[in-house]
Amino acid sequence: MAIRASILCRVGVGLGLALPSAVNAASINLTTVADASVRGGSANVLNNYGGVTALDVKYDPGDVSFNRKAYIRFDTWMIASYDAGATATLKLSTNGAGAGHTFDVWAINDLLADSGSGSTFQYGEFWNEGSGLGTNTLETDLHWNNAPANNNTGNTLNAASATLLGAFSIPSAVSTVTFNDPDLLAAFMGDTNKTVTLVIVRTTTASQLPTVAADEHATLLTPTVEFTNVTVAPLPGIALGAIALFGGMGALRPRRNRGRGSVGV
Repeated sequence: MAIRASILCRVGVGLGLALPSAVNAASINLTTVADASVRGGSANVLNNYGGVTALDVKYDPGDVSFNRKAYIRFDTWMIASYDAGATATLKLSTNGAGAGHTFDVWAINDLLADSGSGSTFQYGEFWNEGSGLGTNTLETDLHWNNAPANNNTGNTLNAASATLLGAFSIPSAVSTVTFNDPDLLAAFMGDTNKTVTLVIVRTTTASQLPTVAADEHATLLTPTVEFTNVTVAPLPGIALGAIALFGGMGALRPRRNRGRGSVGV
């Protein structure tokens, strides 16, 4: 049963129960609060893909219109601190079309601000996912031209606005891939505003179109970061008794969009 934090808050206050303190947890899984791919090429640069079920990732050095990158944002307000021995593992479901190919993982720099205006506007950390299906929707929806730190001529990001964390490959036709480079944890530990955006780009070329399951996918794993050895933040206005009443910490959900958090203790 997924119970929203606001409901638990009202129940806790109504019962006159004490507010909880931070919870030491063995692990916590955070799923994306926003995800969308962007596509190059003059016919695609203003198109939004925030409503599709799969995030396309592709690279063609000869034709930018084939280039696609996946933006994935996480809300980390549930993590109060990273304890000794903490780890972070990114988990993605793929269609396996890029089996044997390599993908880079970037993190948008902490506190990156919006920049430019009009046709040169580019988002900082807080970008609008949109709900497009490969169509030109609202000007403020994420697309190739306004995507944070996007290098719109290739398959990298602007190194002044983003940090390369490492790479992974897709091993089989259909799989869940993982990425746990220590720099992934460092990106989250260095975050100061409870928002982290990861960007997946492809570094090898081929005709296949690999995809990552988006939050909108009905059955496959949503982009998830699994943390171990972290302390979970207290939830303002929520009583421990109310949490227990509605099924434990695993029932809680973060406050933005669709992102979810589950805790193991």
